[in-house]
Amino acid sequence: MGDGKNHKTLQLQLNELGLSVEDLPKDLEAWQKLLETIANTYHNHEDSHAILERSLDDSSSEINEYHQRSLNNAKLVAMGEMSAGIVHEINNPLAAISGYTENLEMQLEQRDGDFGMEMKFCQRIDANIELINQIIKGMKNVARDGEHDAFEKVPFKEIVSQTIAIVRARNKRSMVNITVSECEDDLLAYCRQAQIAQILINILNNAVDAVEESENPWVKLVVKKNGNWIEVRVIDSGCGIPKDVAAKIFEPFFTTKAPGKGTGLGLSISRGIIRSHSGDFYLDEMSTNTCFVVRLPVYHEGLHVA
Repeated sequence: MGDGKNHKTLQLQLNELGLSVEDLPKDLEAWQKLLETIANTYHNHEDSHAILERSLDDSSSEINEYHQRSLNNAKLVAMGEMSAGIVHEINNPLAAISGYTENLEMQLEQRDGDFGMEMKFCQRIDANIELINQIIKGMKNVARDGEHDAFEKVPFKEIVSQTIAIVRARNKRSMVNITVSECEDDLLAYCRQAQIAQILINILNNAVDAVEESENPWVKLVVKKNGNWIEVRVIDSGCGIPKDVAAKIFEPFFTTKAPGKGTGLGLSISRGIIRSHSGDFYLDEMSTNTCFVVRLPVYHEGLHVA
C-alpha cells in the first residue's frame, strides 16, 4: 500500500513538471541532468516570486505616496481658499496705513523743526508694511497646489524673501535665530515657484522644530551659485542625524516627529518634486552640523527640465 501511495505522489510531482514515470532517466548522468533541471525550475520560481513581491511593495509605496500627496494638495487647496479671503481683508487696511504714513512723511518734510525721530517711526512703519506684503505674497504663492503650474523663469531672491518672511512669522515666538545669506539679484531658476517655496518652508520649519529646545539654537539658509547650479543649504545648530535615521529619512511616511506634528510635505515627496525640476535634494552627511541641500539648475536659454 505504501509503495502505491508513493507511486501516485511521484506521478503528481512529475505532472507538475510536465513529466511522466516513463520519462525518468535510466542512468546516473541522466538523473543528474534531471535534478539540475528541477533545481533550476525551483530557483526560477523563487526568483519570480521575489520579483513579484518587490513589485507589489513598490506599487504599494507609490500608491501610498500618491495618496499622501493628494491629502497634502487638499490641505493646500483649503488653506489657499481661506488665505485668499484673509489676504483681501488685510490688503485694504494695509493700503490705508501705507497712505496715511506717506501723507504724514510729506507733512513732516514741509514743516520747520527737527522731526528726525518721527521720520524714523514712519520708516519703521513702511518697513513693517513691506514685511506684511512679503508674507501676503508668500501665502498667496504657497497656500495652493502648484503641481500643475507651468515652469517659469523666476528670480530666486524672490522665492527666498517670501519663504523667509513666512518662516519667521510662523516662528516669531521661537528663540531660534533664523538668518539668510545674500542672494544675487540676477540668479534665475526655471521652476514651479509655489512648489519650491513649499519645500524650502518645510525644510526650514523642520530645522527650527529640531533645535528649538537646544541651547543657543540657530538655523541658516545659505544660497549660492555653484557652476550651473543654484545650491541652497539649510543648516541648523544640531550636530547631524544618526546614521540609522539618515538611511531612512527619505523613505515615504518616515518621520521622527510626534503624532500630529508632521504637517509638511515630507522629505520623500520633496525629493520627488526637486528631481522633477532636474535637481537633487539630499542630506550632507559630511557637514559638522545638520545640513540639507537643494540643488536646482540655473536658468539659461534652452533649459529643459526632466
